[in-house]
Amino acid sequence: MGLIIDSCVLVTLERHHAGIEGLLRDFASAEIGICAITAAELFYGVVKAATEERKIYREAFLDKVLGEMIVYPFDLGAALIYGRLWPQLKQKGLAVGTHDLQIASTCISIGFSLLTENIRDFQKIQGLQVVPAK
Repeated sequence: MGLIIDSCVLVTLERHHAGIEGLLRDFASAEIGICAITAAELFYGVVKAATEERKIYREAFLDKVLGEMIVYPFDLGAALIYGRLWPQLKQKGLAVGTHDLQIASTCISIGFSLLTENIRDFQKIQGLQVVPAK
């Protein structure tokens, strides 16, 4: 079983100073990773931190995530899935953010489930296995 961790799950852990050890323990039997766009979103949070102390903490958190998890690229396989899903969602009048659609496409392309707190948006995407975060 493979599992991609959505940015919202990691942001919640970072905000609560929870670390990622519990997450890694809870899903020890799964191959766990993040998408490249998630790494970008977390790095954006580092750059936009309101204080130097917060920036240092976020950077350490990001370093831990990058050190413990595989980062999956948005490659051609994911791009082809994205290109198929985007018009399907538009035709149904369903809005999904660009980054979320990249994450979903990556998950589908590598056959992984997505651990997220954002069930509402991700459940719209056909073929995506969504695991609700606790």
